[in-house]
Amino acid sequence: MRATALFAVIFAVALAAAALVMGSRSPELVLEVTKLPGRITPDGDHHRDKAEIEFFVRESEPHAGVYIVGRDLEPIKTLDADVALEKNEHVTYLWDASADAGGQAPIGRYRLRVVLPSHDRDMVFPRRINLALP
Repeated sequence: MRATALFAVIFAVALAAAALVMGSRSPELVLEVTKLPGRITPDGDHHRDKAEIEFFVRESEPHAGVYIVGRDLEPIKTLDADVALEKNEHVTYLWDASADAGGQAPIGRYRLRVVLPSHDRDMVFPRRINLALP
């Protein structure tokens, strides 16, 4: 009987420890993207020429930054450098495949980056937008 009780206590402690470890490793999801195309082909045919990106954040931020970033996570296109985002309010941006440096961004894969400076959050959405030739 003592062995069963000891096993139950050890098992309960192991479950509690596992819950603590998982909780500390799983940051709260603050960025929720509700619309992001997998591919755009900016060839002027009015079909997939622009990326319509819709998202919301779970924390209000008076001075957020919204960017399209490349492989090295450096901004390729600034969609909004200083925007007030309200908690749970959906916002939509259009990216026409242009780059901040001028002209079209190079063919490649890009991601959405949202920065919430007052919360010390810099979030890059893992799904990519493939900028491709038609």
